[in-house]
Amino acid sequence: MSARTVVRWLSVLVLLAASRADAQKDSVYAAGPWKYTSAVGLTLTESAYTANWAGGDKGTIIWVLNSDLRAERQFSSSYNQSNVLQLAYGQTAQQKSDPADPSRVLWGAPDKTTDLIALESTSRWTLRGFADPYFSLRAESQFSDESNPLGAITLNPIKLKEAAGLARVLAKSEDRELITRVGVGMRQTFGKSFIDPLTLAQASFTSHDGGFEWNTTTVWPLM
Repeated sequence: MSARTVVRWLSVLVLLAASRADAQKDSVYAAGPWKYTSAVGLTLTESAYTANWAGGDKGTIIWVLNSDLRAERQFSSSYNQSNVLQLAYGQTAQQKSDPADPSRVLWGAPDKTTDLIALESTSRWTLRGFADPYFSLRAESQFSDESNPLGAITLNPIKLKEAAGLARVLAKSEDRELITRVGVGMRQTFGKSFIDPLTLAQASFTSHDGGFEWNTTTVWPLM
């Protein structure tokens, strides 16, 4: 087989691969219905030590329950919208010595270590160039704010963020994606705090700031 024939066959294979990649890309960016995905996980870690352990370590129980809910739709070949709801809550309990009997160890009351409520909506104009313009809105809070002397306050504080910039699609298929984005944003924080623990007087506060954001998200099934 001559070198010219080999070059011709290689050119044909490259053209076929390119046309297949373009077809897959067209199918990915074709308009369609909403796509929903969800992931729920529970992480539990436990360690315990007896009172005769001289290492000084304390046993702990750590649990975290989290969920990731997504809804995405390609409205047209040039516009995509993605909504993500993230929820997480977790506590940690630790062993401590019994004041009445140092030879015994007791479990203390659990403390909150993880608390997140986050909802983000991202609009992306899929121009199929080097990068896509995007605009995002994000709301973030927590299930309980334990600064209240009488009990936890829910949804305090509340943070709102608006951001715009460019998003680069590094990988995209029917069931997986890898997107990184860089932009600028503004953030507003609304909340309330206790200024006097004796009278339980409260004061509302707000803050405004801005800056840059760099966010990379991936959805990549392993099994």
